[in-house]
Amino acid sequence: MAAADSPVPALAERASACAARLRAADRVLLASHIDADGLTSAGIASTALARAGIDHEVVFEKQLDAASIAGIAAREFDVVLFTDFGSGQLDVVAAHEAAGDFVPVIADHHQPAAADTEFHLNPLLEGIDGASELSGAGASYVLARALEGPDGDNRDLAALAVVGAVGDMQDADGELVGANEAIVADGVDAGVIEARTDLDLYGRQTRPLPKLLEYASDVRIPGISNDEAGAVAFLSDLDVDAKRDGEWRRWVDLDGDERQTVASALMRRAVSSGVPADRVDALVGTAYTLVDEASGTELRDVSEFSTLLNATARYDRADVGLAVCLGDRGDALAEARRLLRTHRRNSPRGSSGSRRKASPTRTTSSGSTRARGSARRSSVSSRGWRSARRRSTGRSP
Repeated sequence: MAAADSPVPALAERASACAARLRAADRVLLASHIDADGLTSAGIASTALARAGIDHEVVFEKQLDAASIAGIAAREFDVVLFTDFGSGQLDVVAAHEAAGDFVPVIADHHQPAAADTEFHLNPLLEGIDGASELSGAGASYVLARALEGPDGDNRDLAALAVVGAVGDMQDADGELVGANEAIVADGVDAGVIEARTDLDLYGRQTRPLPKLLEYASDVRIPGISNDEAGAVAFLSDLDVDAKRDGEWRRWVDLDGDERQTVASALMRRAVSSGVPADRVDALVGTAYTLVDEASGTELRDVSEFSTLLNATARYDRADVGLAVCLGDRGDALAEARRLLRTHRRNSPRGSSGSRRKASPTRTTSSGSTRARGSARRSSVSSRGWRSARRRSTGRSP
C-alpha cells in the first residue's frame, strides 16, 4: 500500500513490510492482549488475515512476560504476530528470534524495549503518540489496510479500531485525535461509523434516563450525580416526556429537540451548582456510533461496546470477546451480555480486565473460530450542541 493510501502515511512503509512477511507465512500465531484494546486488535488482525487467506490461530495473554513468550515459542509457529503488546518485551522476543524460534511481527503502541526487529509497526517509532493518537487496535488497523488485496477493502474494520481506542481511553478529552481521527474518517467514508457532537455520558444507548444521569459521575453535578431521586426530579421538571407507556426512555429514544432540552438544562444546573467551566465543557464530546449495529444495544455505542469486551476478559472469556468482534451476534453476544450483567452486579460502577489467561482460540483462513479448552458526521447537530454549551458557560463563539 502506498503511503498516500494508508490511514497513517508515516506508518505505511512499516505496515507494508509487516504485511508482506505475513503473506509469505504458511501459518501465523496471533497473540494479543486480553483487554478491550487487545480484543479489538485481535479481531481486526484475525479478520484481515482471514480475508488475505492466511491460516492462523489466536491466543490471548493478560501479561506478556518471559514465561508466556516461551510458551508461544513452544507452539512452533514460524511467524508470530503480536498485537497490543510485544514492543515492550522486544528484548525477550528478539532473543527468541535470534534463536530461530519464530519470526516476530509486532503491531503495538507501547514504549519499545531497547531492542528492535525487522517487522515492527509502532507509532512511537515515527513520532506519533501511542498514548493518545493511536491505540493497539489502531496499529492493527493500519496493518489490516496494508493486507488488503487489489480489490480488498478493510475500512469496515475502522469500527473495531475506534472501539479499541475508546476502550484505551484515548478519547479522554472528549474526542479522538491525531492518527485516530484518520481512522474515524475511514469508518465514516466506509459507512460504518457516525461521529457527532453529543452529551458525553456513558450509557446513551442502553440506560434509562434517570440512570444515565445518576451514574454520570465523571462530571459531578450536585443533586443529580449519584442521586436517583434527584435525577428523577430533574427530568420531571423538563418539558420532555421522559417516560413512554410507563417506561423510562433512553437517550437514544429522544429526538433532537428533546436531547437539546435535556442537555441545556443539565448544563444550566451544572453552572448554577458551581461546577467549574472546564468540567461543564466535559459534558459535551464526540459520540462515535456503529451504524451497522442495532439501535439501543451495547454494540451501537463504542464506549458500551468496549465495556462489554472488558467484561468478557475479566471473566476469563476472551474467546467470547473475540467472537463478538468477529461478528457473532448469537451465542457469543448472549454470553458476553451475561458476563456484563454479572460484572455489574459485582461492581456496578465500572469494570476491569481479567487477571487470568484466556482460552486460546483457533481461527482458520475462512474466519471460523472455535475455543480450545477452558459515521457520517452531523454538522447541524454539532453546531446545535456547541451553541448550547456556549450559552450554558457564558462563553462567546
